[in-house]
Amino acid sequence: MAEVFNQLCTTRFGRMLVNSHDVYIGQSLRFYGEYSFDEVWLLQHFLTPGDTVIEVGANIGAHTVPLAQHLGNQGRLLAFEPQRLVFQLLCANLALNQCRHVEAFQAAVGAAPGRIAVPLLPADRDANFGGVELGDNEPGDHVIESAPVQTIDSLILQQCSLLKADVEGMECDVLLGAKETIQRLQPVLYLENDRRDRSAALLGQLFDLGYQIWWHLPSLFRADNFHGQLEDIFHIISLNLLCLPKGRSMPIEGLQPIASVRDWPLPD
Repeated sequence: MAEVFNQLCTTRFGRMLVNSHDVYIGQSLRFYGEYSFDEVWLLQHFLTPGDTVIEVGANIGAHTVPLAQHLGNQGRLLAFEPQRLVFQLLCANLALNQCRHVEAFQAAVGAAPGRIAVPLLPADRDANFGGVELGDNEPGDHVIESAPVQTIDSLILQQCSLLKADVEGMECDVLLGAKETIQRLQPVLYLENDRRDRSAALLGQLFDLGYQIWWHLPSLFRADNFHGQLEDIFHIISLNLLCLPKGRSMPIEGLQPIASVRDWPLPD
């Protein structure tokens, strides 16, 4: 009999199905009942019920579900996840939590339409399923599949309050394919930026788009987590960017502003 690797757990936002071998997102949802909740807490300050949100790299929906709940049934959330087995869990979690206003796409988002190679990690082995880089054509010990690539501009959105992207170094490509949408709708941008060799290019794009930028460095551990666990099992932070259009006020205190493409929040 095949190993049962998907597990139902109780979280701050409802029941969620996770891969028990997922060493970060899955483990955090199982142990803490939440995953990087400080990101959700921050982004809720910029959203009101009925807004439209784009989430690129939605994974299994650890942030999709709470953001969708915050938007309410009159809101709209477009969630993109190219990994086939991860996408299955995303759809399961949207269904479990009655997120009928979320549109899920098994697709990557980039600078131009096309297709891209997607590593298929074995579901029955420990791995970071949220840290998979696309475009890897070397099979190694995993299967290579492919997924379509869409651009944000091709969606021709009439409203967008937030564009969130966690795409393992492809953030620049996401912005290139969203340039017209960003210029027209001026959404809040929330982007992972944990690769120092690519940081200057990403920050340069954001400055060119006329955005103000702050570092947001949430820990995966929160002392007041949903399950009340006191142990920090990860000891890591995420390196993210909060980006607001010029002239928009910042409602959060304590974030570190970025003034140069050479800015980096960690010591050398």
